[in-house]
Amino acid sequence: MAGRSWKRVFGARPPGGRLEIRFSRAAYGRFSELDGNMVERFWSYFRNMMKPAVLKDNMHGGSARTYHFYKAGRTAERPFFYTEPNNIVGWPQRRVERVVVAGLSVHTSDERYDVDGAGWIGRSPFDDRQPR
Repeated sequence: MAGRSWKRVFGARPPGGRLEIRFSRAAYGRFSELDGNMVERFWSYFRNMMKPAVLKDNMHGGSARTYHFYKAGRTAERPFFYTEPNNIVGWPQRRVERVVVAGLSVHTSDERYDVDGAGWIGRSPFDDRQPR
């Protein structure tokens, strides 16, 4: 999947009122290696993460943090993200334009991720991929 453009993978850029999604190189690399079922589940999460109210309601990991996990019900997959130019915690009072997916984690047990937030943060700086 490497080398495919945003448009071919996810469709047209989001219309007004929706957030743009970008990926760190690590997140994009991991996404490119996933099997079809997991790709479909993450794709569904990314579509929902473009909606600021849904993103804010489903963030997981503490409201004061810069980084969050996106939690969709009781699913095992968790995109690890931050928002720009402001933290989603401040939305709608503070402007949020884009979500940067810094990593893609999966629960290995009820309490553990295969890669936790600290593991993804340790892979910074996050050179994000521009959607095309």
